[in-house]
Amino acid sequence: MQHFEMLKSIVLVAVGAAGGGVARYALASTSAVIAPNFPYGTIAANLTGSLVAGILLPMITSLSGEFRLLMLTGFLGGLTTMSGFALETIGLYRDGQWSASLLFWGIGAIGSILACMAGVAVSSWFKA
Repeated sequence: MQHFEMLKSIVLVAVGAAGGGVARYALASTSAVIAPNFPYGTIAANLTGSLVAGILLPMITSLSGEFRLLMLTGFLGGLTTMSGFALETIGLYRDGQWSASLLFWGIGAIGSILACMAGVAVSSWFKA
């Protein structure tokens, strides 16, 4: 039975990560058409993921383990990307776009924290 539970957990994380990865790709592709010289898709993915994490955070203990694996570990793990964020920040800097690099970092880092806080506030609206 333990093997079945482990396999079920792996499938939940994989399905969630696939969905998050597809969502991230869609954001990146769309933003590249709109603004090809700035990685808005990464910012959108990280801010959206932070907002959803903030919405779910106050409910974390009441969420099933399966839902947490699917959404938090899988979907949000596939959607958000700090490694991509770091690479794109450094890429802008190395290309001599220091202002854009600083702007990108600030929006991504500070914006993600603010989006998570907003998510916590939004979730409090739905409490009975």
